[in-house]
Amino acid sequence: MFNITNRRIRKFCSTLLTQGEVAGNIGFVDVGSGGQLKEPWSLLPVETVTTFDFEPTTNSGTLPLCVSNSTGTASFFVAFDERASSFHQPLIEFVNRYAFHSMLTKKTISVESTTLDKHFADQYELIDAVDINVEGHDFQVLQGAQQLLNTGAIKLLKVEFELVQAYEGQGYFSDIDALLRGQGYRLAGIQIDHVRPTICKDVFFEGEPLWGKALYAPTIAAFTKKLLIILSKDVVSAQREIAAAISIYMAAKLPGYVYDVIDVALEIGLITQAEGFLLRTQSAECFRWAKFEKRLYRFKGLFISLWNIIRW
Repeated sequence: MFNITNRRIRKFCSTLLTQGEVAGNIGFVDVGSGGQLKEPWSLLPVETVTTFDFEPTTNSGTLPLCVSNSTGTASFFVAFDERASSFHQPLIEFVNRYAFHSMLTKKTISVESTTLDKHFADQYELIDAVDINVEGHDFQVLQGAQQLLNTGAIKLLKVEFELVQAYEGQGYFSDIDALLRGQGYRLAGIQIDHVRPTICKDVFFEGEPLWGKALYAPTIAAFTKKLLIILSKDVVSAQREIAAAISIYMAAKLPGYVYDVIDVALEIGLITQAEGFLLRTQSAECFRWAKFEKRLYRFKGLFISLWNIIRW
């Protein structure tokens, strides 16, 4: 299957992050996802990504380390499907409505709880991107990252959210959105999963909105403020910040945010007009086949649906 856009984005990011004096490194915090990196992070050159991983069901040690809004020993509920493990017990009404019995607790373990603020104290500048996927506990993780968020170091944050109550004591999308907007972040993208309840599983419709993932990036004003602070100390570091931001937004397929960064860099004199034009041209070229690929994937989905109907 065609995958021209992803290949071009990988090449673009690799060139930007690994060549010249502004070559840099992406600090990536992965809270709860585990395993191999997924998009958008997988589109960044692996040699430029330093990952800080928090996954309690796989970590070894005296006690697994979990991220929350407080510190100390806590109980963690390991589900039959370990990907659904959480600080929160699943609601039986939710489990039964959608037949998500793999969410039910298989065992309870003790974990060492920490916050991102405490874990990265005095090292916030190491972090460029964060992925939070902790089954109903995402809001609490963000509550424990107020200082990190306030530094403006994070260029992109991907966070899972719930739209209905699936876990006891969980946060909701509205909580997460309000917290991040209050810290100078804007919603950059959103994906919502719909599921049909078991009472009408055989009735074809989109389903009920349950949860999803959202992307947040700093506002232009917040990014500019952070960049000016770095520029006041070191020009090369500021140029590296630009390269990192552009690469992260390219990997997330957010060309509008790429252009925002280029405009900021031009405005404060970090790059020349010629360099800005070249960056825009090269980034736009990565998406030349994006429309065709999207139509091709839609055609593939339609073909599979028709084939299934014919077989039925």
